[in-house]
Amino acid sequence: MLHINYLIDKHAAQLVTDDESHIGWYEICRVCKEAGQDVSLNTTNTVTLPWWSFLSIRSSIKRILKKNQLKLTADEEATRLLKLSISREGAYKRATEEDEQYTQDDVKRLLAAKGFQRSLTHHQLRNVTKLAGLPSGATFSVPGAGKTTEALALYCLKKTKVQGCLLSLQKMHLLRGKKH
Repeated sequence: MLHINYLIDKHAAQLVTDDESHIGWYEICRVCKEAGQDVSLNTTNTVTLPWWSFLSIRSSIKRILKKNQLKLTADEEATRLLKLSISREGAYKRATEEDEQYTQDDVKRLLAAKGFQRSLTHHQLRNVTKLAGLPSGATFSVPGAGKTTEALALYCLKKTKVQGCLLSLQKMHLLRGKKH
């Protein structure tokens, strides 16, 4: 049996087995060690790793459990966080599998109707169109490429649908006094 605890103070998963000599436990330990440096084998039957790292190997652990016919239990918080992760993963997959919700013409028309005054370049329009159909996303470009304009355009499109907006601006722009 494998039990998963969520360690709130460390934001970590603690995996505990009742049979450290079972081959399935050795496989789970190997997969955990391969996941990153922050993995610690506290005792022969306990492994601790960051929660985000645990989520990244969740499917591998599931496969090992099934192959070795091991049962899984989890504490209340680990169960809640696993369900939340599965739900978010499903929402993201559905959004990426569906036909694009917006066309570039839709984006142009909606932005104009909402009074957005900045002009989008071809690349910005492409990025905003793609991001508009996703539940979450990010854009990465060189300084000066127009990421702030993309973020503002996306916010303008979705502001009635989202609860908040996080804009991360480089300090250099703020220190230089540039207005965007």
